[in-house]
Amino acid sequence: MEIAKNTARLAATVFFLSALLVPKLEAQAYLNPSLPVRQRVDDLMSRMTEDEKIGQMMQADLSAVRGNPGDISSYRIGSILSGSGSDPAERNAVCKRCRRSG
Repeated sequence: MEIAKNTARLAATVFFLSALLVPKLEAQAYLNPSLPVRQRVDDLMSRMTEDEKIGQMMQADLSAVRGNPGDISSYRIGSILSGSGSDPAERNAVCKRCRRSG
């Protein structure tokens, strides 16, 4: 009898949790790897602001953000380049500091 009660409790818990989690997953289609890429991209793009989209298209050189790595987050810069004599190790360090502060 105790096993039946525990099984019923477990089933009720699983049902309750799935009722809470499934709508969240459906609401975030871009995170669902079983959906087609086009649907996931469309979902993510619809969630992004215009500023976020512009920021993701930006490629700043390290020299432009070296003095203020917070600009990477503020302007939502998509990538940092290590060209024109920039040191890739320094770029990595700047990006790491930005991730910690952001």
